[in-house]
Amino acid sequence: MVSIDLYRNETTRHANLILPTSFGFERDHYDLAFYALAVRNAARYAKPFRPPPPGVRGDFQVLLDLALAVRRQGGGRPGWALGAWLRAARMLGERRLLDLLLRFGPHRLSLRKLEQSPHGIDLGPLRPQLPARLGGRRLRLAPDVFLRDLDRLASVLTKPATNGLV
Repeated sequence: MVSIDLYRNETTRHANLILPTSFGFERDHYDLAFYALAVRNAARYAKPFRPPPPGVRGDFQVLLDLALAVRRQGGGRPGWALGAWLRAARMLGERRLLDLLLRFGPHRLSLRKLEQSPHGIDLGPLRPQLPARLGGRRLRLAPDVFLRDLDRLASVLTKPATNGLV
């Protein structure tokens, strides 16, 4: 087991190898997970407050090197495309890669625009996109075994409780 963390904790104590990375203030940050829970479209980029100590690498470099090492050992998805993407990401670096993704994204932003707006950019209200991305198809969220048991469940729920619980 390989863990990527700064500290030994309840999870990393099981690891055979712990790969430390730079601390939060030593690396730049573009919010991804936070905006998945947001109520408005927004983008924000924060530059690092200070450089990391010599020899300390960031998450991007560690994960990329780990992915490339796994590929060299024959792991991962077969084919040449993933390896090419990983090598291209290494050549570009995380800042240029993020800038390209922002430029070709739906809002045509750039890293420079985000750096000029330290509090972020409000991109307007969220719009439903899942139906269009599904292409008119429906998602099956309930397994067949559950669907087959619905009639039995409905009959149990309509009977009065025999143990006094309601």
